[in-house]
Amino acid sequence: MGVRFSLGSPRIASTISNKIMLNNYNKIADIYKESNTKPDKLYSILPTVLDIMKNRCISPKVITDLGCGDGFFTFPLSRMYKDAKVIGMDNSEAQIEKAQQNKKKLHLEQTTFVKSDIFKDSIRLSDIIAAPFVFGYCTEDELKTFLIKLKNSLCPGGVLVIVLDDPKGIDNRKYGAKKTVVDDSLEIELYDNSQKYITTLHAIYHYPKSFVAILEEVGFINITVHNPIISDEGLQKYGQEWWGDYVKHSELYYISCNID
Repeated sequence: MGVRFSLGSPRIASTISNKIMLNNYNKIADIYKESNTKPDKLYSILPTVLDIMKNRCISPKVITDLGCGDGFFTFPLSRMYKDAKVIGMDNSEAQIEKAQQNKKKLHLEQTTFVKSDIFKDSIRLSDIIAAPFVFGYCTEDELKTFLIKLKNSLCPGGVLVIVLDDPKGIDNRKYGAKKTVVDDSLEIELYDNSQKYITTLHAIYHYPKSFVAILEEVGFINITVHNPIISDEGLQKYGQEWWGDYVKHSELYYISCNID
């Protein structure tokens, strides 16, 4: 169950310098696909996002998945909401190409992929907007404007689902990632299901509780922070005890909210 709470004045991580390295997914697309084997991604992040949506919106007509990559979240959304139009948006041509290839294999015709800059281009009016990890590419100065844009891209009663990185200085390589905050930026080492190193991503760190305060400021309601869940498949594969540290020291912050 999520816990609703209200915060005072926002404090977001200080402005990031130009030294932060942006991830070029056109170059790392083939390597990055290995992240789809990460235990946390398969057995906790995906099922948690789907569970949040299932409990917040029963029959959406349009769902938009921001930063869709190769469709890791997009396709499960299409399966869960068979009558909805599901749109994946990403600015990486290589990732969109992989998503299109996956679509042909999976025959999910209600799924559409669009190469687009989500921070600059328009977003279709949607009942659900999925925004996992995309705020890591949004500077402090851009954050409020982007959240207002997402608010205006939701239908009445529409739901926004967010996933933020929230490092706690724990080595979670066996689950799929080791995260470090360096000068208000994130360094995220990714590891596959055999703990083999995949690649390192760089992103902007936003202090989660202050992020929630800005959601309130721009007019989102029913802001809820959710605990991660582990799928039955993940429990069967690794066991309850194996997941203990991951759940106890979660380095992810799940938020859902909606508009009037």
